[in-house]
Amino acid sequence: MSISVIVSEITRKKDAQGRPDHWDDSSCSGFHNPWPSWRSNGFKDMVYVQKLMSQFRKFPAVSKEASRLIPIRKPNWGAVEAAERSHKDNIKSTWLGHACFLVEMPSRSEFGDRGARILFDPVFSDRCSPSQWIGPKRFTQPPCKIEEIPEVDAVVISHNHYDHLDTQTIQVLSKRPHIPHFFAPLGNGSYFQSFSIPDDHVHIMDWWDTKRVEVSIPTTRDKTTHKVTVDISCTPAQHFTGRSLWDRFKTLWASWVVEEVRPQGSEPGMKVFFGGDTGYRAVPDGKNEDEMPVCPVFKEIGERFDSVRLFKDIRAKKALGMHWGTWVLTTEDVSEPPKRLAEECKKVFRNVKDFGAKGDGVTDDTHAINPIIALYLTQLIGDAKTPPTLLASSNFEGMAVIGTSFNPHPSPCRNQRQQSNPQTVGALAIIDAVVTNTPIFVRSSQPSAGHLAGSLVIANARLNNVQTAVGVVGGATVLPGGSRTIEAWGQGNVYKGANGNGGFVQGDVVDPAIPQVLLGGGGKVFGRVHPQYEGYAVSDFVSVRDQGAKGDGRTDDTAALKAVFAKYAGCKIIFFDAGTYVVTSTLTIPAGARVVGEAWSVIAGSGKKFQDQANPQVVVRVGEPGSQGVLEISDMIFSTIGPAPGAIVVEWNVKQPAGVQGGAGAWDTHIRLGGAAGTNLEVEQCPSSGAGGVDRCYAAFLALHIKPGATAYLEGLWAWLADHDLDGDGTSQISIYSGRGILSESAGPVWMIGTGAQL
Repeated sequence: MSISVIVSEITRKKDAQGRPDHWDDSSCSGFHNPWPSWRSNGFKDMVYVQKLMSQFRKFPAVSKEASRLIPIRKPNWGAVEAAERSHKDNIKSTWLGHACFLVEMPSRSEFGDRGARILFDPVFSDRCSPSQWIGPKRFTQPPCKIEEIPEVDAVVISHNHYDHLDTQTIQVLSKRPHIPHFFAPLGNGSYFQSFSIPDDHVHIMDWWDTKRVEVSIPTTRDKTTHKVTVDISCTPAQHFTGRSLWDRFKTLWASWVVEEVRPQGSEPGMKVFFGGDTGYRAVPDGKNEDEMPVCPVFKEIGERFDSVRLFKDIRAKKALGMHWGTWVLTTEDVSEPPKRLAEECKKVFRNVKDFGAKGDGVTDDTHAINPIIALYLTQLIGDAKTPPTLLASSNFEGMAVIGTSFNPHPSPCRNQRQQSNPQTVGALAIIDAVVTNTPIFVRSSQPSAGHLAGSLVIANARLNNVQTAVGVVGGATVLPGGSRTIEAWGQGNVYKGANGNGGFVQGDVVDPAIPQVLLGGGGKVFGRVHPQYEGYAVSDFVSVRDQGAKGDGRTDDTAALKAVFAKYAGCKIIFFDAGTYVVTSTLTIPAGARVVGEAWSVIAGSGKKFQDQANPQVVVRVGEPGSQGVLEISDMIFSTIGPAPGAIVVEWNVKQPAGVQGGAGAWDTHIRLGGAAGTNLEVEQCPSSGAGGVDRCYAAFLALHIKPGATAYLEGLWAWLADHDLDGDGTSQISIYSGRGILSESAGPVWMIGTGAQL
């Protein structure tokens, strides 16, 4: 059986007069950019081209280190993922240099069948020029031959410049047994007709045109076919065209959106945006780019096809850099683009107002803020001295003003005025709460029906004019409200002794006597908020990076960090700039130290010291044994670089000062084992199949050990042995191992507020 592709027209957009505003005339003989963000110089453009050509010999020479800066890898086209069927629900993309990508859409097949394949802007010639004798020559070779590219269903062209549309490459593709369908913007029809490509395989499109592509592929298991469907949409771009000085603007330029078509009732399909050679704005020499108007069409693309600023405008989840590393086409050094991108990505703090939020109490800022929030490792930080307000509008719809779809650890909720909506997985403990004038205090998404995977505990909750204490969406009242105090009420499974079969409970539970040492004022459980240090001057902080630590995930920072703590503990707040700091022997944080991370800075144990399971060693020691004093750690992650079967990730020894409750503690600090870039405990090394083995996928001996003489105030601490890869696609499962989670031998007091372990 052979592959078959059916292309049908879905939409075709024209304005009310029948002529789009980017056409020069009704005969479609030329095109222009219809936005103030485009800067056209007319005759000056030709002068600029001549000037550029005269400076060609002045273009920077390619560094001899180009092979290191731009490593070339032979592509496997996702063969490993296909064999493991781990990416059947995800997009696979292979960058083939400059602007060329081979993208495979999700297959949704349980049997390893492929998805629809789209090849963007393929150029395999040595020179991007009218002639292979002169013109810009490659300084990096393609990672494969064009003949080695697997079957392609669609070839998508953004515009006709030689570095995006290559005659030799199109000739080879057009003669394949499985002839791909070619998609290009208006004005390019005659070019493709010159290759004798069948008319029904050439699709010339205007901005906002969409065509549906149905691909039937023989399955790998029998004589049936596997069908996948995508919509290919031609979308606007800000650029120009021309293959000579006489045909500028005669053919159209475009960006493209490819969208997976799912069966009705399924989750929305995945999407790919290909920008081609688009510009975001024109910046004249000497002007501030932030003062120049941006092209408004990208925001429209993002709104139509449901985040750097262009990334945000199109509402992207992930992005791949392009248009670099192949030819010298500008006066910048060839290594500059990735370096500039890396510098931009290092900017940890982002002001929501830079992304369009107004914060004026009137404008709806939802769509400005939501696209820049990543699924993992995102903090919302306000001004500690003048906290901002997130205000729900009078017509607000949704579960919560701030909500998460993933809550892997227990959540503390104390002294809050809010409505909670627990789902079926996780644990919610609401202690010492006061709830006033709230119609529904807690609402579950579904009835228990005698069992629930999650649990809910309410203890010492004072209700004032609350109609329903616990209810179900669209269902009955589980616990009536009123004006009263709930002493102790629970919903979930109760386990006794060594019996792994829990009994479901929904009602009053035993109110445990809380030791006086754990209580604060008013007889409530003591609590201490996350330190903000808002009263300290900048000079009171010291950066570990300024003191010689690298935090690059490779350099051994042990000596640099030990020196910082030896010099500044107790007299400066020690700031860990965002990054991963590798240590190869035990690092001690002494009593008296205050440590602050930047959006979860990482200290990772690595090397032979942590690889002997019979002789486990501590990665981070919090206080020397027997030490006493104030010690504060916030916004940090402690981890390992595997394999590390002999790593005790954190050993807690410090004791709070006499009379200072919670004087030694950690806030929003986690122990994360594997599942992150650079840990060597990712999908590539430790796939869910177990093919990575046990020895090379050991993450730790023990996550957290609280020693007998220690006290600890832990709020929002999560010890997690990863079950999926955070920095890959965010969903692929992995199989890694750890001996233990949290071991507390302390005589107390120890507070574990919103603290848990998942192994």
